[in-house]
Amino acid sequence: RVVVTFYIDDEKQLNNLTPFINSILNQNVKVDDIAMTIQYKNIDKVSEELKKIVSVYGISKDYGDNNKLIPTVLREPEANTKIIIVEPMIYHEYFISDMVDASNEEPEKIIYGKKGETCYGVLVKTKFFNNNFSDCPDNIRCCDWIGMCSNRDIKEIGSDNIYKMNLK
Repeated sequence: RVVVTFYIDDEKQLNNLTPFINSILNQNVKVDDIAMTIQYKNIDKVSEELKKIVSVYGISKDYGDNNKLIPTVLREPEANTKIIIVEPMIYHEYFISDMVDASNEEPEKIIYGKKGETCYGVLVKTKFFNNNFSDCPDNIRCCDWIGMCSNRDIKEIGSDNIYKMNLK
């Protein structure tokens, strides 16, 4: 099972998701779920059209930057589900297959997709985390928290063709 997950925190971003969603739908491999996490107070702003394409999950607790990680890991009961954490941007058509292939080659490692110093995606599995990983401080970045809450090595992959533009 492969799940792409992202977090939306403002209405402007919510209204500009079409190019991002299309880039995920147009991958050379298909994912099992595209999971969008949003605060419950904003869930009524999600269009019915978008709800037909992505799974929308509301949260009431704010995990800060980890809103894109913690709710999805808590929802996915299968230990080996590949969870790809992304930002809403336009991805190259081989992004998902590159991440999944890297994970298949190194199944016990966290996969970081990077371009220079920019992290454009992280692939983790539910089994990588300890029981208290959801007790994170509000001010810690997701990439840092992943490293602190798992005892896994990291594999970085990179490409000049991963994304075209940030949609924020």
